Amino acid sequence: MNAALDQSTNAKGQKPWPVIIMLVMLFSVIIAGLLLVPRTEEQKLWWLSILGTNNYGELINPPIELAGQILDSEGNPWSDDMETPWKLLLMSQGTCAADCQQIAEFATRVHARMNKLAPELKRGYLSIGSGSGPDASLDYETLQAPNLDFPALLEETNVPPLSDGPLLFVMNPLEVIFLYYTTEHEGVGMLEDIEHVIELSH
Repeated sequence: MNAALDQSTNAKGQKPWPVIIMLVMLFSVIIAGLLLVPRTEEQKLWWLSILGTNNYGELINPPIELAGQILDSEGNPWSDDMETPWKLLLMSQGTCAADCQQIAEFATRVHARMNKLAPELKRGYLSIGSGSGPDASLDYETLQAPNLDFPALLEETNVPPLSDGPLLFVMNPLEVIFLYYTTEHEGVGMLEDIEHVIELSH
């Protein structure tokens, strides 16, 4: 009888530390979630550029803000078109040769397979130096960037130089390129990445 009373007294005297620790952890996660949730479109796209892909492509570190420096063939800003907020920007050094044509075809097929998301994306080609672009049947806008030293910008990032081969960049609605592909990447992974970032931005 006395032993039972002693056990009961000890049980009542124990502090519920495991329960307290669990509650603290739960509330910490809830508070952190509320503080980190993006409140503006800019914050949403910033988080998206960091966490929003499946990483089949390569994340650019740091991302490159172009701020209206990419122009169409008539000299108008190409990148601030909000009717098609997402862009694929294909770049090569000089003429779009066989490897450039290859990645251009990949991107065209990926765009075609995006179904209902396809209208939110458009494709453009920028040659660093003089040269012809992808085959006309692939339907790339010809772009220009007279005030942009793109090779110098790439030197400040983890992106390989254009002399190593053509690059395909994903540009978000804030005119920031944050993801790139080379001819070594597969079209299926590119499709998953691009669909994922556009869906998460809605």
